[in-house]
Amino acid sequence: MKKRFLILAVIIFLGGCKDVYNVEEDSTKVEDVFTLSQSRVLDGSLISFNLPTEGIYILTLIDSQNNNIVTRERFKGKPGLNKVNVYSKSLSSKSFYLLLEDENRFQIGKTLILLQ
Repeated sequence: MKKRFLILAVIIFLGGCKDVYNVEEDSTKVEDVFTLSQSRVLDGSLISFNLPTEGIYILTLIDSQNNNIVTRERFKGKPGLNKVNVYSKSLSSKSFYLLLEDENRFQIGKTLILLQ
C-alpha cells in the first residue's frame, strides 16, 4: 500500500509541475562581413551579408597575394540578411579578398578574409 501511495504521489507531483524552459538569447551577434575591414574565418563557418534587393549576385574570392581568382559563385539573393558557408581546407593561401557584385558587375562590398 505504501508503495502504491508513493508512486501515486510522485505521479501527482510530476503531473502538477509546470515545465520551465530556460531560453537564453543568442549572444553571438550576426554581423555583415562587408562592414568589417577584415574577418577571421574557420573552415565551414557561415559569413553573413545584407543585400538591398532580390536578384542575381556574384561572390568572388581573390587571393590577396597574387590577385588570382580562386572561386566565383553566382547566386540568387534575397533582400536583407544572406548567409553562405566558407570551405577553405583545399586553399593554400591564408588571406583573400571577398568581393560582392550585382549581376551588372557593380561592386557592393569588398573585405579581407583571413583563414584560420
